Amino acid sequence: MDGGDVVRVLITGATGTLGSALCSAGRRFGHDMLGVSRTKPPGFKECEWRPLDVRDGESVDRLIAEVRPDLVINSAAVVGDWKVTAGGAVNVAVACAERGVRQLLMSTDAVFVSRDEGYREEEPPSPVTPYGAAKAAAETAVSAIDPGAAIVRTSLIVGGAVWEIATSGRSGVHHVAGPESLSQYELAVLIARRDGLDPHRLAPVLRGARPGAAVIRLDCTQTQTALRTTLRGASEFLTEGVAGG
Repeated sequence: MDGGDVVRVLITGATGTLGSALCSAGRRFGHDMLGVSRTKPPGFKECEWRPLDVRDGESVDRLIAEVRPDLVINSAAVVGDWKVTAGGAVNVAVACAERGVRQLLMSTDAVFVSRDEGYREEEPPSPVTPYGAAKAAAETAVSAIDPGAAIVRTSLIVGGAVWEIATSGRSGVHHVAGPESLSQYELAVLIARRDGLDPHRLAPVLRGARPGAAVIRLDCTQTQTALRTTLRGASEFLTEGVAGG
C-alpha cells in the first residue's frame, strides 16, 4: 500500500472527535472513505456512513467481508465502556486478520502513568485509569492477533502522520505527538485564542488525585525519524492565521 494510491478505508468510531478528523483528512488525501459508528449525529458529513456496533463481532466481520477495505482504522472508544474500547478492538482485529486487511489502532498517552521523562515506544503500558487500562488491553490484543498491525499513541489529532503510518505498511507502536509538552488547560487556552474566545473564562483543573497527574509525555523521536511528516507542536499550528499569534 503506497501513500499515493487511492485507498478504500473503513474508520470505526467515525463520528467521534478523532474519527471525524481522520475521515476529513482521508478525504483531503483522496481516499475512498467509509465511516461507521453506532449512531450518526445529524450534522455528520465527513464521509459516507453506515451503522456498526464494534461490540458485535459477527456484525464487524460481515461488514468487513462486504466492504473489503484496503485499510481499517479503529478509533472506536468510549470512556468507561470496556466492551467498546477493548472488546471492540479485539473484534476488529480478528476480522481484519482473518481477511488479510491492513489495520491501525488509535491509542492514547493514557496507557501510561504520569512522569517527567518522555515514554518511548518500546516501554510497557502503566495505566492508572480505566480508560487507559482498556486501551492498553486493546493494544496487547491487537498486537497478539495481528503482529503486522500498526498502533498509534497520540495526545493530539495529527492527521498527516497517522495517514502516513497507515498507508506505509509499518507495524508496531508509534508515538505521534508534538515536540512540546502542554497541559490540557494550556491547550484549551490556545484553542480559545484561535477561535476568538476569551481564554480568561477557562479555569485550570487537575485530572487525577494529585498535582501533575495529567503530565504524560510521549517521546516521538523514533517515529519522527521514520516519517516524512513533521510532528509540529500545538502552539505552532493553533496560532497559524491568528492575529498577534
